[in-house]
Amino acid sequence: METKAMESESRLIPEREASRVFQSHSQPYKTPLQIYIGGETGTVNISRCKISGNKYGIQCAGISGVASLKLKLSSSLIINHSASGSQGIAYNVATGSNFEIVNNTFCNNALSFYIGTCGTGTRILKNNVFYSTNTAHTYLYCGSTPPMQSDYNCFYEKGGNIIGWNDIPYSIVSDFSSASSTDTNSIGNNPQFVNSSSDWHLQSGSSCKNSGISAGILTDFNGNSYGNPPSRGAFR
Repeated sequence: METKAMESESRLIPEREASRVFQSHSQPYKTPLQIYIGGETGTVNISRCKISGNKYGIQCAGISGVASLKLKLSSSLIINHSASGSQGIAYNVATGSNFEIVNNTFCNNALSFYIGTCGTGTRILKNNVFYSTNTAHTYLYCGSTPPMQSDYNCFYEKGGNIIGWNDIPYSIVSDFSSASSTDTNSIGNNPQFVNSSSDWHLQSGSSCKNSGISAGILTDFNGNSYGNPPSRGAFR
């Protein structure tokens, strides 16, 4: 069942895990945060969730004195954080253990994923679909160049700059791949959703269908098993 956004400014994740959470809000700045993660050690695991319509979807930012924090997000929808300055995910944890962002669908966010200061640990970005219906968006932004295992993503080349890497903007996936030495198998195609406003399942002819790589995620947003190879995005 879909729940209404809370009136408080943050949501704390009990016991570091969340699954099948549906959070949405029609007024982006009334409830500025949907999931806030702070003061945690270990891994925060968020899977099969829909997070939509706010200034920040998930924020791990401005945290000091944290020995380790890893964000794992899988098979989830991060959508409609579209107002100016909004971010689907903001990760800025100087002493964190980084992130694993695998098999998610990002749609119509002003900035889908902001990567700030990162600690040690593995940074993984695989099998995700990034999409927007307008050119005033950025899918991925990182002001520096942290080592990252990023590949088999779909960054829809709608027009305009889609990626900011080391403070350099890129509008073509292949140019970003060459500059960053990542995303060799990532694509810029239209993922062909059933409906880009309301149904983010992939059509049968989508180039994202069964074209990802095994990354340890077994079930999609609906709880259905991914194929082998898995599709890119939150749906098989």
